[in-house]
Order: sequence, then C-alpha cells, then structure tokens
Amino acid sequence: MNSPEPVRNFTPRAQMMLALARKEADRFHTNFVGSEHLLLAAIRLGQGTAVSVLRRLGVSLDAARIEVEKRVAIGPDRVMPGDTPCTPRVRKVLFLAAEEARALNRSNVGTQHILLGLLIEGDGIAAQVLNDLGVDAEKARTEIVRQIGSTPGSDIAGGNVMP
Repeated sequence: MNSPEPVRNFTPRAQMMLALARKEADRFHTNFVGSEHLLLAAIRLGQGTAVSVLRRLGVSLDAARIEVEKRVAIGPDRVMPGDTPCTPRVRKVLFLAAEEARALNRSNVGTQHILLGLLIEGDGIAAQVLNDLGVDAEKARTEIVRQIGSTPGSDIAGGNVMP
C-alpha cells in the first residue's frame, strides 16, 4: 500500500486490516482503496482494538457495514493487474494514524490508530458513517487510551477474519 510510513511500522493486525481493505476495494470493483474500505476491513477483521473501541462506544458493526454499503456503489467489473493504490485521503489517514501512535507513545501503528486517523481526517465516507453513528475522535481516543493502558501489547497479534 502506498503509505507515508513503511509497512514494518504496522502491527500484524493492522497489516491484516490494510490487506482486507484491498479486498474490500476489489469487492466493490474500485481501482483504489478508500477510507470506507479501511472501515469495512476493520469490521471484517472482527477483532483488535479498533473493533473493541467501536463496540464499547455503542457502534453496531452490522449497522456500520450497512451504512458504508449504502453510500458506496459497486463499480463495473474491472481487471487491473498489480497493486490497488490508496487514495490521497487514505494516505493522510495513515499519516495521522502514525502521528497518533507517536502521541500515544507506541512504536507501531495498530488498528486503533487507523481508527483515530479515519476520525481525525474527518471528510471521508468512513468518518461520515462513524460520525452519523455517534463516534467522535475524542471519545474514541479516550476509550483507546483506557484500553491500551489496561492491555499491554494490545493489537499485536494476528486474528481470525470474519466472513
């Protein structure tokens, strides 16, 4: 993925989320990875700090998926060899995620930081959906700090992917 930070700075679970975002983009027949694909990937991953935070904030993962899918049209069939590039917005989200990780004294970017990046960026489909579902960056950040403060090494393991 085209990102401002080398992939080695992402936790294994965050790397899985980024790979799933590409699969979500493919599922929608798009030639890019958008913020909506990152959010759908977090939901599909089904575990990790981002999903845990969303649940704690009262977000139904099914409702979030439905809201994203309502806003995103399936494109025409495409056959494009190679890597699916990220939109400039997603590159900004990943940059903001890296900044949040640094601000929280983490050496790696986890799913929780990507969630914060989505919220802080604020203009993408993912941010619109999360805002509509009552999630804001400060609430999410507070919950993330609470969770990572109580679970050392959170979000470092891989996980099972939801269908």
